[in-house]
Amino acid sequence: MEYDPFYGTPTHWQNSSSEDLRVAVRDFIDHAIDKRNPFSDREFALVRQYGIEYLAAPCWGWAAEEVEYPQGKVEIAYLRELIAKATTAQDIAEWLRRCMRSMGVDPF
Repeated sequence: MEYDPFYGTPTHWQNSSSEDLRVAVRDFIDHAIDKRNPFSDREFALVRQYGIEYLAAPCWGWAAEEVEYPQGKVEIAYLRELIAKATTAQDIAEWLRRCMRSMGVDPF
């Protein structure tokens, strides 16, 4: 994954140089809306890896060192663990909800 050189933010999946990733995320979203839409194991692996790399972005370093917001460090670690252990599309959907609910972050 590419990160912004100044801010250290992750490249949004829609701006990824990987057509495979863009298709995989769109298929994930379609599958989340209607389970009859296909979402392959290969696409799952791409979307999960995107989530792992998204939370590895340098911009999240504040959570590792921020003294005034210790809960941020705990939450980022938990979100990283959730996506790394994801084994189903439902797990990724739950990770996404948690990102939005607890940190106000929408990776997709």
